[in-house]
Amino acid sequence: MAQIKTLARKYARGLYKACQPQDLNAVRDLLSAVAELTANEPTVGLILKNPAVSEVNKADVLVALVEKFASDSGALNVGRNLVSNLMRVLVENKRTEAINEVAHSFTEIVAQHFKMSQIEIVSARALDQDECATYESALRQQLAQQTKVAFTVNPELLGGMQVKAGDTVIDGSVSHSLQQLRAALL
Repeated sequence: MAQIKTLARKYARGLYKACQPQDLNAVRDLLSAVAELTANEPTVGLILKNPAVSEVNKADVLVALVEKFASDSGALNVGRNLVSNLMRVLVENKRTEAINEVAHSFTEIVAQHFKMSQIEIVSARALDQDECATYESALRQQLAQQTKVAFTVNPELLGGMQVKAGDTVIDGSVSHSLQQLRAALL
């Protein structure tokens, strides 16, 4: 997994360098949409993993997805071309498994460009709107910059929460505490 993240950052940085500042958000949105579909649509995953499908056909599938999302979102040709070219390069280098991670890395780079922090809060149960607003407000005050907070639920945490910001994870979950206690006792 670490190797995929490292490769993904390189592709994301290359895409960032090829983008004009005014195109960053459109490229991010387009890349994220394609990545989400490749991760969640089993048919696309099967095509990309199938060795019987040629690289040209795999690239054609991904470029068709880019075209579909670009026309739906009204993305500029520049963004469309950049993401299409990235998909071709990923297929050519046999790195299609990194599409989702490239999108994630690119999103982080764009957030850094606009000086916006991206934070994910994972809790054991769904938080209500008041709790979400409280956490968002506290993070914005603490970080003194724009913050985009995503809330997710993972019942395996048992209680508490995890806060993820970039490569930093603060784990205040019950399951983490139990793991530490178990390690200390063994």
